[in-house]
Amino acid sequence: TEQKTNATIPAGQAVKTDPATGSEVQTGSAVTLTISKGPKQVSVPAIVGLLQPDAKAAIQAAELTVGATSVVEDASPQNTVLSQAPEAGTSVAAGSPVDYTVSSGPPLTVVPEVKGLAEADAVATLGAAGLVVAATEQKTNATIPAGQAVKTEPAADSEVQTGSAVTLTVSKGPTQVSVPAIV
Repeated sequence: TEQKTNATIPAGQAVKTDPATGSEVQTGSAVTLTISKGPKQVSVPAIVGLLQPDAKAAIQAAELTVGATSVVEDASPQNTVLSQAPEAGTSVAAGSPVDYTVSSGPPLTVVPEVKGLAEADAVATLGAAGLVVAATEQKTNATIPAGQAVKTEPAADSEVQTGSAVTLTVSKGPTQVSVPAIV
């Protein structure tokens, strides 16, 4: 008697005989009976944290199939695997599906218009929109008073990922010129 994996015959049931069924043999001859161990068992790979193409490759390399895939909004980079079922390390039949969820990426927000606001108000407005003022630049401006916001980079009304860095330009007022003394 020997045991072999078999994808279609349940464990414990006969798969074949050697010589084959229907063969004529002498009474008392040896016959080998092959019993199914069931489908081949493989270990589910760890795919959480991988990008979707790498996750698919790992699933296929483990002799499994890609199951249901869902997408959720998450702060993780787009197409990053967030969860899987069955869990990594689980022993399953070869060919079994592995379901997983990927991130659609961080949510998007629109850069608000802050031109003309006091610097502190501009920073607060950008923060309320889920943005981070990473740098503030001071530049002269002939029309906007000193201390007020001139523009942002990315520009107002741009759609960006929540948590993105924004550079705020603040007016130093008009360019100062020296007036010569006239006697």
